[in-house]
Amino acid sequence: MDSLPKALEILFKADSVADVVRNKRQKGSMANHIGNIYHRMEKYEEAKKYLYRSIALMRDTVPTYIALISIYIKTDSLAKAEALLKGLVPRGFKQKYSVKLLYYDLYKKIGRYDLALVNLEKYKYMTDSLILAENKAKVLNIERKYNDQMRLDEINSLKYSRRIYIVISIACAFGIAVIVLLVLLYRRR
Repeated sequence: MDSLPKALEILFKADSVADVVRNKRQKGSMANHIGNIYHRMEKYEEAKKYLYRSIALMRDTVPTYIALISIYIKTDSLAKAEALLKGLVPRGFKQKYSVKLLYYDLYKKIGRYDLALVNLEKYKYMTDSLILAENKAKVLNIERKYNDQMRLDEINSLKYSRRIYIVISIACAFGIAVIVLLVLLYRRR
């Protein structure tokens, strides 16, 4: 937690730079980061202020809404959280499983344990699928690296054996040349 105030200090400096440059997207990104840090520090009112500022300035607002909904759930503003969740259209796999986790948290807080369980199961299925896909990708990457290394080893082996054949050929040619030269010298005498 000691690093969060330091991160805020740095982000406020970056935010002032974004003001000077008048970069709206950068300003929105800084507001998002500042809001997320206040969220982690459990200063929810400050976090909401910066997250709403980020929403006003950014194009892709789904991650910011996810953080905002999380704050509403933690502060028991469940009606606001539910209204935002129902209007949220997640794009991408990570956003979709984050929304499922938020629905789980919301329904658990409301006391609708049947819906909470359904969303928790969907969340677990999605995260398990993601982990499985990541593991398969890692295995494929390792296999590709292994195959690349085997090809490199084979190429190096072929280069080495080629060099040996060249050296042997040169030695044979030199030996034949020496023999021919000796035969010629012997015939002259």
